[in-house]
Formats: sequence, C-alpha cells, structure tokens
Amino acid sequence: MPKDFFTYKPDSRPWLIAGMGPTFSQRDKFDLSGYNILGINRIPTKMKVQVCQIIDFYILQKYHDEIVANSEYVAIPYYPHFYCRAFPEINVDHLLITFPFLKKLDDEGRLLCFNLSTIFPLRVGESPWIKARYFSAEASFNLLAHLGVKQIRTLGIDGGKIRSDEFKDHCAPDSRGFDLQWDNINKTVANFNINYEPLVKYEPTSETICLG
Repeated sequence: MPKDFFTYKPDSRPWLIAGMGPTFSQRDKFDLSGYNILGINRIPTKMKVQVCQIIDFYILQKYHDEIVANSEYVAIPYYPHFYCRAFPEINVDHLLITFPFLKKLDDEGRLLCFNLSTIFPLRVGESPWIKARYFSAEASFNLLAHLGVKQIRTLGIDGGKIRSDEFKDHCAPDSRGFDLQWDNINKTVANFNINYEPLVKYEPTSETICLG
C-alpha cells in the first residue's frame, strides 16, 4: 500500500493551489517561489509543483510523463475515480499492478493517497475523510486544511463556466459551472480558520458557452 498523504511533511512556506481556471494564465505576473504549490489535474504539464492532486485517474494515465516529471509528489484517492465515480473493486493496489508509471512513483516514495468521501464508508487506515462533491478544488482545500496549513492562495480556482485557454483541449466543463465548489471550500476555510485569498480575483463577464 502506498504512503498515506498525511505522512507528507511540507516546509513552512504558505501554499498556492493552482487550478485550470482562467486566472492560471496570469501566473507569470507573480514570483511563486515563496509558495509550496499544489497543482490540480493537468497543472504539472505547464509548471513544476510540489504536489499534483488528481481524482480522475484518466488524467494521470493520459499525461503521466509530464506529471511524473514535474511533480515532487502525486496525490490520488485510495479509490480513484473512473467515469466520474469511485468503484469499490478498483483501488490503488490494483492500479499499481497494471500501470508501470504508478509503480515507479510508489517505488520512489512519491505516491501519496487519501480517503476521498465519494467512497464512504470504505476507508483505508485512520486518516481523515477528504470532502469533495463536485470538483477537485474542494478536496485540495480539505487536504491542506487537515495537513495543518493556515494560509492558502489560489490561481485558476475561479468558479464561472470556463477554463484557461491553455486547457481548451480538455474535456468540456460541467455545464452547471464551477461555482458549485464554493460551498464546500467556504466551509473548509471557516471550519479550519484558514487565511485564504486568490492572487487574482476572477470576474466572469458574459460567459455563455463552455470552451472545453
């Protein structure tokens, strides 16, 4: 069994959560060296991160070369999602047998796993349940909160209905939009007394279509 996420010991820098929303394209305006960076999904295809967090396994499967090269650690649920859901019969131990890139991460001590609430009550070990209902950013905030992080900044965690142009080739967003994530994120921020601000405030204008 791979390492649990909560064996991870980061340094004392604050954290930046980087997502695939429109403000991610403004990253070059900031000196990000003062942050530990948690990159969601395909972010390591564009920049180096301390942790890449992925819930839907197909993303790691499709982009594993860049993700493995540009992430110090990769964090996935003990029961990753396939087709937007977790399956009790498919856990990370099964996947280690099938996918050499995952075995490489595990052998190097760079694979971290966590208990995601979407498989409740099927739990591995005693580490906390990480809550997410709609999007990966919910899990990112909850992971860092349970890790004891008290200051979080974001780029590309924007709400709205579109992604950054850099990810136009990704699958189409949920037509309901990313604002569904804020309820869980705001609860985590409040419950754990986190100092949270986006580096860039995203202001949707006339979004009417999903750009993919």
